[in-house]
Amino acid sequence: MNILITGSNGFIGNNLLKLIKGHVLFEGNRDVIDLSNKKLVQKFIKDNKIRLVIHCAFEGTKRNEDVSSVYNNLLIFENLCSMV
Repeated sequence: MNILITGSNGFIGNNLLKLIKGHVLFEGNRDVIDLSNKKLVQKFIKDNKIRLVIHCAFEGTKRNEDVSSVYNNLLIFENLCSMV
């Protein structure tokens, strides 16, 4: 089964990668795919025949500093859910 794990550079995503080693995995870190671009996300999922997405990505910011991180996190989530 092709599994996409977003946020694979973070604590949770990295540990999940180690836990389910041996399966066909795709890491969705910033170097691989721009999760805020809906067309790129859809193309990546289709081209790689992704059957399961484990979403661990998070764009963080300092508390009360910037509202745009909330928007960006929701956009990423929406882009991943659009394939359902």
